[in-house]
Amino acid sequence: MRRTFLSLLTLLGVGFGWSGQAHAQGIQVSPVVIDVPARRGVASFRLRNARPAAVAFEVETYAWTQENGASVLTPTTDIVVAPSVFLIDPEHEQIVRLGVSSAARGGAVERTYRVLVRELPNEARPEGFRLQLEMSMPVFVRAANARGEINVRRIQGDDGGPAVMITNSGSAHLNLSEVPGVPAVENMPRYLLPGAAFVRPLTPGTPSLRLMVAQAGAAAAEERRFEFSDAPVLASSR
Repeated sequence: MRRTFLSLLTLLGVGFGWSGQAHAQGIQVSPVVIDVPARRGVASFRLRNARPAAVAFEVETYAWTQENGASVLTPTTDIVVAPSVFLIDPEHEQIVRLGVSSAARGGAVERTYRVLVRELPNEARPEGFRLQLEMSMPVFVRAANARGEINVRRIQGDDGGPAVMITNSGSAHLNLSEVPGVPAVENMPRYLLPGAAFVRPLTPGTPSLRLMVAQAGAAAAEERRFEFSDAPVLASSR
């Protein structure tokens, strides 16, 4: 028996928007980005089952950081989930509530987490290929007046070739996307968390870099252009 686990957000890409809803394989989730006001410390999301049979889920929470643009998830008790295991009947929905501990609120820097919702195996389903969903949703615990700050500089990569380092030196996450018609940064993360950075190779002779950048909670992204100096680059990413 083979079981295949797919990410709902991977299946759908980014077409649903940063704070809208998404659906796949008869399961709908809303919102797909969870913002938690620091003062209240509570939020929720909704799952709806449009399948002809009941579906069981479990919910886990993780602290979310980044290393060179890749997500690093660490189990956390900062967020309490209720319920954490549940069954949704056909054409019904479940509201899942999140409560953030006081220790994770009130700071000057936004705190970032991930909520993972996994479909549990249903032994009543026929043997053979099974498609089970795994949904990963970002959770941002806001900090008052927090803003992201992007910095881009050309460096020498570990292989000695030109590279670019993109850093968020601010106190809130940034949303990054490509400028239409412009060569994209290789494997650029969708979000750049506060204090995070990533390095990517740069085509020799590239004079500038253009990115679409949006502040946390912004309705639209703005194009940013970063010019590189022609002077030799001596710094490395280490």
